[in-house]
Amino acid sequence: ACSFTHRRPSCPQKKDDLSVLLSSSERPAVKDALAVIPGGSLMYASGAGYKILCVVQGLVDVYVLSEGSTFKWDSCAPHALLRALGGGVSDLSKCMRAHINGNKGHTAELTYHQPHNQSQGVDRWANRGGIIAYLDSSKRIQSVTTSHCTHTGHVTRVNL
Repeated sequence: ACSFTHRRPSCPQKKDDLSVLLSSSERPAVKDALAVIPGGSLMYASGAGYKILCVVQGLVDVYVLSEGSTFKWDSCAPHALLRALGGGVSDLSKCMRAHINGNKGHTAELTYHQPHNQSQGVDRWANRGGIIAYLDSSKRIQSVTTSHCTHTGHVTRVNL
C-alpha cells in the first residue's frame, strides 16, 4: 500500500528489483527481452491509462508498450501526473535509439503539441514509437533499454 506524501508516493522500499508492467498481448520478443533483467519481474494488465496509473501509484516501476497502439489522449493526463511526481512517459523507440548511440541518459519525453505529419486521420496522434512510463528514471529506462537492445540486437520504429 502506498501513501502520497509531499510530491512522491511513499511505498515500501524495493531493493534493486525492477517490476515491469506489460499488456498480455505484448510481442513475445519484448517479453523475452524484459524477462532477462536481473531481479526483474513481469506483470500484466489491461488499459494503457490504468497501467500508467499503476506506475503513478508506485505499484510497478515501469510500464512498457512497444507498439504504437496508444494515442496522445491515452497518455496525456497520466503523463501530467507522473511529471508532477518527478517521473515521465517517454517514446520507447527514441530511448532505444539514444541508448544504441551511447546517450544512455536520454529520456525522450512524449510531446503533445504537434501531430505526425506523415500519418493520416487519428494516426497522426498515435504514440508511434511505443512508450515507457516511469516514476524514477535513474536506472529504470537504462535497465529496460539495455536488456531490450542486448536481447533483440537492433531497433526500428515498429520492430523494437
